[in-house]
Amino acid sequence: MLVFRLLRHSVLMLLDARLAVARMSLPYLLVISASQFAGLAGQGRALQPGNSAMTLPMVLIAALLFLALAVSWHRHVLLGDAPRLVAPRRGWQMLSYQGTAVLIALAFIPPVMITSALIGISFAQLSQMGDTLWLPFMLVILFYVLANAIVMRLCVALPGAALRSVRPIRTAWRATRGHAGSFLLLAALAMVAQAAMPLLPAAVISRTGSVTAALATGVVVSWAAALLALSLLTTMWGYFVEGRDLR
Repeated sequence: MLVFRLLRHSVLMLLDARLAVARMSLPYLLVISASQFAGLAGQGRALQPGNSAMTLPMVLIAALLFLALAVSWHRHVLLGDAPRLVAPRRGWQMLSYQGTAVLIALAFIPPVMITSALIGISFAQLSQMGDTLWLPFMLVILFYVLANAIVMRLCVALPGAALRSVRPIRTAWRATRGHAGSFLLLAALAMVAQAAMPLLPAAVISRTGSVTAALATGVVVSWAAALLALSLLTTMWGYFVEGRDLR
């Protein structure tokens, strides 16, 4: 099945390039770890204003590092660029990447808001009537999967933006035509993964009683998920747009 071939290729690509992955993603991992632990320290000393605010600059730095990581990873895999966050014209590449992400969000936010409002109204009306809520609940699940599938298909354009490809959104949309089922399955798997991600830190804290260990586990899990998402987008651009083979 195509979805599992895409996921397999993405994981193998990360494993094969593990040294490059470590080199590019370590600064991001360190900053998000520092941000999380600074936030934990701030909560522990709530009487001293400013402790929790320490995380804000770290969050902004982490966002920039993730943007640089995404661009660097896409270009390293697809063009063979050196695995480094700082390179000539990296700023322009990051702006192109961020601009494409903003365009995707702007195009998708209005219909999501409208549909969410309609579903919320349906919930309210049915609850007042005393009817069962299973139908609107199922509609929410279906809408979530459908919305995620569309977003994933649009986000295939992001590696193209990192490569400074012309009209990457249109290119990605056309290249992925006819694969709606694959994106729906990917969206369903992503929904399950998102629901399961908090379970591991919860299991750690229930076993050890250590908030620090649970927080560290959560950071590593979110970091690994981010790397897999970037690798999957890279794989999909390579497969759908550039016609590359999958392992």
